[in-house]
Amino acid sequence: MLMQILKTVAAVLDWALWLSILGFVLLVGYCVAFKKNIHWKFGSFEFVINTKEQPADHQ
Repeated sequence: MLMQILKTVAAVLDWALWLSILGFVLLVGYCVAFKKNIHWKFGSFEFVINTKEQPADHQ
């Protein structure tokens, strides 16, 4: 019984991991495709996706 519960919990966590990775990839793809910028701040953690053209640093 315990093994079945642990397998179920592991399967749920596995699905959650892959769905979160897929969501992140789709978010970055959306930002790049439509040239959107995202700047989120959660306490001390800061998440930034900047798709603006940066000037080249060639000399």
